[in-house]
Amino acid sequence: MSMLSGIIEDLRILRCNRLADHPDIIEFAPVAQGVVVYMTSRSASGDAKPSRTLLGHALRIRYGSAAEPCFVTSGHGQPLIERGKVPCTYSTSATGDDLAVAITERGRIGIDMETADRIAMNATKNDRWLSDDERAAIATLNGDSLVTELACRWVLKEAYGKARGVGLNYALADVTFQECGGRVHALASRSPEAERVAAFDFALFRYGSLVIGLAQTHL
Repeated sequence: MSMLSGIIEDLRILRCNRLADHPDIIEFAPVAQGVVVYMTSRSASGDAKPSRTLLGHALRIRYGSAAEPCFVTSGHGQPLIERGKVPCTYSTSATGDDLAVAITERGRIGIDMETADRIAMNATKNDRWLSDDERAAIATLNGDSLVTELACRWVLKEAYGKARGVGLNYALADVTFQECGGRVHALASRSPEAERVAAFDFALFRYGSLVIGLAQTHL
């Protein structure tokens, strides 16, 4: 099985913009169609509810509206931001001082991010959330290489659960992530998870010490 660490895109090099009107917010548009991600820090938000504050900024940047967003619930149980007749979905993630919001008008989106330090403290190559194939693939790794592979797999599994609207309430070990043709590829060991995961696109990014996973489906 090919390692995921070889296909992480570095946002300090690729399509990452610090907004002139909001210098504390970073914006990037991943390869996934119709997705925009905004990142900032808790300290920069200066708010008791920093994720909601960042979401509000993101909506105003994206749609040019200062109006408070109207939230509805999709058939999958995921919060939607209603914009006229075309709702968009969003996902948030926070780790340490870092915050991120992903927005899309196409399908469902999930984002998760972690630092290498947090993964090193909380994950091992024998964890039960890894599939058998994933444990076998990373069995000989150690040090930074192991931590990066664990981080990649964790953020992808959490992003996938967020996009599905179930969080971590699914059999994480049934889903295997691997590199295939320079892209993230996901497989599941049994139905109906195999059919679900096949409908998703995935991507990995790095920003400083952060590893960021995205999951998106147009269904």
